[in-house]
Amino acid sequence: MEQPQVAWEDGRLVESRFAATTRKIRFPTGDHDVVEWSGTEPLTVPRHTRVRNVRSYVGVPRAPAGAERAPKAAAPPRPAARSGPVRSATPAVPPRGPRWGPVGPSPEERARARFAVVAEARGPQGGRRVTLTGHDTYGLTGLLIARGAQLLRDGRARAGGALAPAEAFEARRLVEGVAPLLEIAAVDEL
Repeated sequence: MEQPQVAWEDGRLVESRFAATTRKIRFPTGDHDVVEWSGTEPLTVPRHTRVRNVRSYVGVPRAPAGAERAPKAAAPPRPAARSGPVRSATPAVPPRGPRWGPVGPSPEERARARFAVVAEARGPQGGRRVTLTGHDTYGLTGLLIARGAQLLRDGRARAGGALAPAEAFEARRLVEGVAPLLEIAAVDEL
């Protein structure tokens, strides 16, 4: 949360910070407050879309009642990470346990995990909100990489070089290729 981040404002990158701005976004579960965070969109969206402003937001859970009276930590929370020994080959079934570093969620936890991504765009002719929903971010990450490689192999990339996924691939085709782990839940005019 303390790492440097940027936003795209008036056609240029500007410095920003975690929670510099907030807004309310409509998710499938209703309207939720979100805070600005260090997503990649301010760096990637202007590469393939003429836009004036881009910021990334994330939903954060509400603090429990009375949390404002709790003692403050000396420093903001930081993600915890452990690392295990480096191996030259990845086993078919990774070993589990403290010797091997972070274990990650179980297959059952992965299957239960749900998420939604909402993208809103507004311009002189109106606006649109697209909502993607999915589950199992670990499986989705692997499937996105595999589908991207297949599209590259099949000559389906729109350009070459270092590209944002939306620059390289047609969005609907990519999303269809990773269903049911990711699906377009709604497209709404604003």
